[in-house]
Amino acid sequence: MNQVIKKSQQLTTLGQYSRVSQSCNYKSSQVRIVDPMLIRVVQGSKVISYKGEIYEILAGELLVVPANSLLDITNQNIQNKIYLADCFTWSQEILKQYESLKTTQSTDFTYQIKIVRSVPNIFNASINYTISIIQDPLSNYDLLLHQFIQLLRCLEIVNINFPISVNEGLKQKLERLILGAPTKMAIKSNCKTFCHE
Repeated sequence: MNQVIKKSQQLTTLGQYSRVSQSCNYKSSQVRIVDPMLIRVVQGSKVISYKGEIYEILAGELLVVPANSLLDITNQNIQNKIYLADCFTWSQEILKQYESLKTTQSTDFTYQIKIVRSVPNIFNASINYTISIIQDPLSNYDLLLHQFIQLLRCLEIVNINFPISVNEGLKQKLERLILGAPTKMAIKSNCKTFCHE
């Protein structure tokens, strides 16, 4: 049977993110999606079936699946290929919109923040993420940070590694908005890392 492979960009929509259902069975080929969510292929490519049509998602691409959807994942190697509800990838797409504002003089406003997230139900694995935060004076940075925080709240953050260049004001905002009150945090100044107690 001839089936057309469609590019995932046709279903990609910015601004939608959600948590995957707690009852999701990662070992099943069919995954019930409770809320709208993003799918991101971490490695290689992924072929999925959605509403009777076949879609190919390449590494780094995003796919938005509407709520109450039944997704058929044809490749079972989920732990290496795909991670459901990869919320922060949406923030990466939003940040790309600010690339045009950057100049060689404003490179100091770009920060790389590495997030290590534990992945339940997948062999107790962890996935490392690197996120660029563009703090450009010409952009609405407070709004951008707020959107970014909303995405991070979808993740069960183990720790956040900040580079030396990140200023204290930004770290305080992240501490307050992401991880709650400072009393819930242990700050390791030597490695610029915020860790859960």
